[in-house]
Amino acid sequence: GRRPPRFLEEAARRMISKSEEVYAILCSAAGNARVSLTYPGWWTEVPAVGYREAINRVHRRADGKEYLTELRYDVDIWAAGAKEALEIAQSIDEAMAAAGYQRTHAADLFDAKTRFHRRSLGYRIVADPDGHGYQ
Repeated sequence: GRRPPRFLEEAARRMISKSEEVYAILCSAAGNARVSLTYPGWWTEVPAVGYREAINRVHRRADGKEYLTELRYDVDIWAAGAKEALEIAQSIDEAMAAAGYQRTHAADLFDAKTRFHRRSLGYRIVADPDGHGYQ
């Protein structure tokens, strides 16, 4: 399978993060859409999926150490048509829910400049240092 960018692997060792897992979920659920961090670098090729870790904050501490972290991920799908964007979004939503992520929002957008349809999704999970997720 595809590997996440190296800096994500390095960041994951310093604080609790599930970015690598999110990347893998998106790659497996996005069909033929290319997955990238934040925005696609190839606007001529849609469908495309961009994601980012939007929030990474301490949820609980014990003995002076972080043991639960609240994580939120933003996912955007760009496609030539609304139906294609929705189909990819539904596949991603099912995969994220199966992995324990709670959807916090979903919105349909349209970029008049590029003429692409965009579906914006948000997900939340609370994780421990071992990578276990909790709602």
